[in-house]
Order: sequence, then C-alpha cells, then structure tokens
Amino acid sequence: MQPSTLERSIDFALAAKATNTIVRRLGAFTAFVDYAVSEGQSPFPLSENSVFRYLDHMHTSNAAPSKASSFLQCLNWMRAVLQAIVPEDIHESSRVKGASVALQQKAPPPRRAPPLTVSEIREIESVACHAPSVQDRVIAGGILFGIFSCARASDLARAVHLSIDEPSDPSATAWIESSVRGAKTATGSRSRLLLPLVAPVVPFSTPWIPFWKRAREQLGLPVSGQCAPGQLLPSFGIGGAVRARSLYSDEITQWLRLVLGKGTQSVTSHSIKTTCLTWASQAGIAVRERRLLAHHVPPGSRSTETYSRVVLAPAVRSLA
Repeated sequence: MQPSTLERSIDFALAAKATNTIVRRLGAFTAFVDYAVSEGQSPFPLSENSVFRYLDHMHTSNAAPSKASSFLQCLNWMRAVLQAIVPEDIHESSRVKGASVALQQKAPPPRRAPPLTVSEIREIESVACHAPSVQDRVIAGGILFGIFSCARASDLARAVHLSIDEPSDPSATAWIESSVRGAKTATGSRSRLLLPLVAPVVPFSTPWIPFWKRAREQLGLPVSGQCAPGQLLPSFGIGGAVRARSLYSDEITQWLRLVLGKGTQSVTSHSIKTTCLTWASQAGIAVRERRLLAHHVPPGSRSTETYSRVVLAPAVRSLA
C-alpha cells in the first residue's frame, strides 16, 4: 500500500471517532512504544509476551491504576477501527488479564472535584477586575465564563466564537455565549456541529465583564465574533506573550490553587464544570435540564439536542 493511501485510509477510519477518544488511544499506545524503545525492543509485532512485560513494568514503576486497562482497550480499539494485527492470545492470556486487574485494584477511592464556593468565585472576580497582571485578568474572566456555562477545560480550548451581551443595569444578568468545534463527545455527524456554551452572569461582587473585555483588547484578543481555538482561555509564554494554545487542564488547576490559596488543594480544573451543576442539583432543577447544562445527551433522545441553543435555553434560564 502506498503511504498516501495508508494515510487516507487512517483518516477515513478515524473520521467518525471523537477527538478525545483518538487522543486517549494514541497516548496509551505511544507510552507502550516508548517503553519498548527504552528496553531496546521493537514494539512490533505485538505479542502476548511483549504486552505482559509492559504490564509487569507498570507494576514495578508504580504506574497509574488505570494504565493497564487503558492500554488493553487501546489494543481492542486498534484491531476494530484500524484493523491492526493484534494476536488473540493477548486478550485471552490469564496473566495479561490478571496484571491489568491487579493494577486496577491499587486504585484509591475516587475523589471528585469539589465545586467552588461563593467566596472563591468572588476571589476570582476580584482577580478579573483588579489583578496587576493583564494576563491574570484574561485567565480569570475565561474561567468565570467556564464556571457559569458549565464548560469543560477542553470545551474552552476549542471555542471558535464569542458574544457578550451586557445589560445597562450592572446588577442585571449579562449573557456570554460561545461555540465549540470538535467538542469532547462529538462523533460522526455531530463533529460538524458547534456545541453552544451559554453563561448567565450575575456578579457576586464587582461586575467583571468590562474589565475582562478591556484586558482581552489590551492583548489583541477578540471580544466578539470569531476567535481562534485557544484564544478564549489562552496560555502565555515568556514576557506574557499570548501563545497559540489554550491553558491545559493541569495549568488551570495550578492557577486556581495559586489564586485561591491554602485549603484549596482538592480544587481542579473540573471544579469549573461542577460548580453550577452542583448548585442546580441543590436548587431542585430537573435532571433533564441538568444534563443539558452539562452538555450531555439525555438517554433515548436525539443526540443533536445538546447542540441546539433552542433546547438549551430553558435549562440556562432555570440556572439564571
């Protein structure tokens, strides 16, 4: 097969797969390749023995408890989607299956990201308004938008549009909207749709949107219309220059912990998404509306519902 034909074949095979799935599988297999090279071995052809040695290495190197199962899922995926040659005896091997299960059993009880408190949100609002660093003001405003739109960090990274509707009364609800291309859960025909992010914003302390807009303008970032992926919550390089990528989730986590101070070490980037969803649950908002706020597809419904502003509007109004 010609290299160009192989490349197109892979592109077509992956066309219906969610971006996040592809990245996760690629990461799992790249780790295996790196291990094989470090051992002076070729990763191909795959064999039961080479896979077991890799899983055994995970145990001795204190790898993450989910790493073995993620790798075996990757092999299944490669065989089904890419028609890669993966010997049957790998998944039938008792020692391979046992090594994966034994590593999973080392996992501690799951720790869910806590929602942010009102006082913590006020602190982020203060940063958006008064931080000496214009870069911090841009980051704080982007995070506040993510909080009130129940967005994932990956959604903020893929935003391609921004619209801000400010009322004349600063105490009234403002609305910020964005659109996300290639959202985490987008597959097949949905990958062509834009996921709407809609944030009803009522400031808890100082109205922060005007400060955020001015900070973005200072750095040459758009405040309305089209924006490039990564510009909604950008990262910054040496000298504070805007990079051509968004903040990574671990960078968001570090920023939140630094700004919020002691006692916030359990806060993560996922706290951005969980905050308003937790409030919605405590307020008794219906499960279906909470699913829409979380940008999840309700069971049995058409998948395009979560990509419709019309369907999302009642859920957002209930949050406002």
